[in-house]
Amino acid sequence: MTDTERLAELERTIEDLVEDNLRYPVVVEGDKDIAGLLRLGLEGEVLKVNVGMSLVNFASDLAKRFSRVIILTDWDRTGGTIARRLTTYLEGESVEWDLEYRRRFARIARGEVRTVEALPALLENVRRRAEERLDPSVWEGKNGKSDQAPDQTT
Repeated sequence: MTDTERLAELERTIEDLVEDNLRYPVVVEGDKDIAGLLRLGLEGEVLKVNVGMSLVNFASDLAKRFSRVIILTDWDRTGGTIARRLTTYLEGESVEWDLEYRRRFARIARGEVRTVEALPALLENVRRRAEERLDPSVWEGKNGKSDQAPDQTT
């Protein structure tokens, strides 16, 4: 996938998440994740797991308030563990859960970022690289000549 394709997919995923977040809360790990999602334009509820209660109690609290939640934890071991445990507990509470955004962002990020809080930086970096590929001035060296290697004559 080129950076231009990644940018289009990333922007589409963000737009979809912003829209879905108006109906369903997004569950993240911490305050920095919330800040990152707000920078991406989310306007609905974004809830953090780390609120001083057990994951079982957190799931029970979610069940009292919501019929469906979007789980968007980091792409590291801890984030994966939280996502797996939370889905198990939510199933026990008959709450629908969605991990699709977690999967989509992971596929787009390709390991470039491993945290939800870093998604705005990923968007900026992919956008910059995509724009550089489209900008012919990037293809020229400082002296206006092509960046192709010079002839090696001796």
